[in-house]
Amino acid sequence: MSLGALLAAPDPATRRFAHCWAGANGRLTLAQLARTAATDPDVLVREECAEAVLAAVRAGADPALLDPLLGARWPGVRSAGVTALHGAGRHGEAEGFLADRSGLVRACARWAVRQVGDDPADWYRRRCAESTIPPYAPLGLAECRERTDEDTGLLRALTGHPVARVRASAVAGLRVPAPRDWRGVLPLLDDPSAAVVREVAHTLVAHAHQVPAEELLTRAAPDRPYPRRAAALRVMSERYDGFRLLCALRMLDDPDPRLRERAARSAGRGWWITAGGSREEAEEMLGLLERHRGALADWAHRSLTEGLTRALRRPRP
Repeated sequence: MSLGALLAAPDPATRRFAHCWAGANGRLTLAQLARTAATDPDVLVREECAEAVLAAVRAGADPALLDPLLGARWPGVRSAGVTALHGAGRHGEAEGFLADRSGLVRACARWAVRQVGDDPADWYRRRCAESTIPPYAPLGLAECRERTDEDTGLLRALTGHPVARVRASAVAGLRVPAPRDWRGVLPLLDDPSAAVVREVAHTLVAHAHQVPAEELLTRAAPDRPYPRRAAALRVMSERYDGFRLLCALRMLDDPDPRLRERAARSAGRGWWITAGGSREEAEEMLGLLERHRGALADWAHRSLTEGLTRALRRPRP
């Protein structure tokens, strides 16, 4: 079998061996190695070829060899190329990756920018003040160690930006380094963008017990858009009270089969949550359990039914 056939073999182990041997014996040019690092589907092949290219550039090879790495779809390859820009004398190009979609690439770009004495936070502030904002610039600003209280205020303002991806990036930025501003992003559960709603849910998960249950139960109703219902269930599933069970059991009637499956899992994992709540809610949950008898495992269904029945028998103050 020819070397070309081995390099293109569908078996990853064969392709790894072929690239390792060919690279070590000079059977592949640096340009070929760079293209392979940028395009091969196997992570080990990409790493092997990228390291060979980076070593050659450090030894004085043409810095243009980094171009395929910088344009790769794989964040690990792009980040390696961005990090190498400083040693290759191409410092100014690192700024172009400060708003990359990958957090790893953004971090490497910030490192490269700092090596020449520049402040990446200033770059982010300028871009966030422009009419056309790179989608990931707000999140990049939040990731900077130079972030100030004024930057936090800027991120809050950008949660109202007309571009959905910018709003989502700003919400994600408010979660860095800790999701403190959950009250400010709660209304964005009604955002028309699914990406924004997902970021809001990610923020609210850490504060699930503090979020008013009615805010989540309302958004879990069957007439609400799918992203809102999914977000409400995700946050509610982090609670350990009767509202979690109520939400999950109600969503066994959800029109989407994926959410019904998630709701059944949430209810099953909360088999022990039967105390608290009103008598009306307990009766509603018992009715839902009876109607959806086959949705939960027998033991979970039995435990919930028995627990709710006992709760109804307790005298109410």
